[in-house]
Amino acid sequence: MASKIGGATLEGDTVLRTLSKPKRRSVLKQVCDHAGPIAAEDLATAIAVTENGSCADERMRVLRSLRHVHLPKLADARLIEYDRTSEIATATERSTDALATFERARL
Repeated sequence: MASKIGGATLEGDTVLRTLSKPKRRSVLKQVCDHAGPIAAEDLATAIAVTENGSCADERMRVLRSLRHVHLPKLADARLIEYDRTSEIATATERSTDALATFERARL
């Protein structure tokens, strides 16, 4: 199966590269833990609180990085669905499996 992370597939390499960034793992975990679609603004708030407490400046910095880097990269790796117009992220079938496999591989 091409989505296996442990295999030597191009797709697996893309997933590993995508999840090699701690911020993307944090984003993917938040998306997976949320029950249903989640707005980029809500993700930014949750991540800003987790990383540095709740600060408006930090939330905006996180939101910019989500919009322009992390959400598109996760979507390109097919780890989430992301609608750039509505700025809504949704977990895919592979989201939880990929995150769990990546974490096991790191141990």
